[in-house]
Amino acid sequence: MFIPSTPSMWVAGMSFGYGFGFFLIIGGVTIGASLPYFIGSLFYHTIQVSIILLLFDCGVFETLATR
Repeated sequence: MFIPSTPSMWVAGMSFGYGFGFFLIIGGVTIGASLPYFIGSLFYHTIQVSIILLLFDCGVFETLATR
């Protein structure tokens, strides 16, 4: 099964060798996984408040309270 980063991993391995290419891939994976997490954590409370306000506007809480 091919994932989108597989060709990049293969090119890094062939171009820079399996030692240095491995460290390039590990660095890219680390940045690629942690950067979205840290950006999302900056806006976590804003997103949470927006979802709660959206639920109030849609009347979800009133619907659940009447059941």
